[in-house]
Amino acid sequence: GAAIGVDICAALLTRARERAEALLVDAEFRNSDAATFDHEGGFDLVVSRFGVMFFADPVAAFANLYRLASPGGRLCFACWQSASENPWATLPMHALASLLPEAPAADPLAPGPFAFADPEYVRGVLSAAGWRDIVFDELLFSMVIGVGKAALAEAVQFNLRIGPAARAVRDAGALAEASAPDLLAKALAPYRTSEGVSLPGAAWLVLARADA
Repeated sequence: GAAIGVDICAALLTRARERAEALLVDAEFRNSDAATFDHEGGFDLVVSRFGVMFFADPVAAFANLYRLASPGGRLCFACWQSASENPWATLPMHALASLLPEAPAADPLAPGPFAFADPEYVRGVLSAAGWRDIVFDELLFSMVIGVGKAALAEAVQFNLRIGPAARAVRDAGALAEASAPDLLAKALAPYRTSEGVSLPGAAWLVLARADA
């Protein structure tokens, strides 16, 4: 068999190659968009971890993945549930609200981390793209964003490096960047334990199958 990893981010592909080599995994990696990726031959399994929510045209993208699947091939992906079910993402934004301009109301179905929160919407997208036997499994977990003696500082830096809070702070400018660490530390402190800093998270594990 063979495995091919596809991503639009070259840095992530570099990291994936390093991990594959370290684990002695025989895999190929392509710098491409999964929504339009082309390849001869069918895949028995198509997997994505928190990536499919960003497709500009979800039906077209999943139709392309369906085309790439072998008869009876399986689809498996993880996507976030609603923002309200994921305090690890929303708490930092609330903590920084005083530093940030008021954001306009967003389209909940626009490409973004929580675009696939509604199972019925996702089911409609997958069905329209040809996928069948669609199943949703709920995943509830603790999102660990800091460990060890420097857990709180690590958690602050995590939120300043990735996610909606990081983008918002960068866009807000130097004053926000200077004030954000203290506000984040204060908001995250109640979530620190002897093991680290963790907040609740919720996702869907979605399974589907192509026609045989």
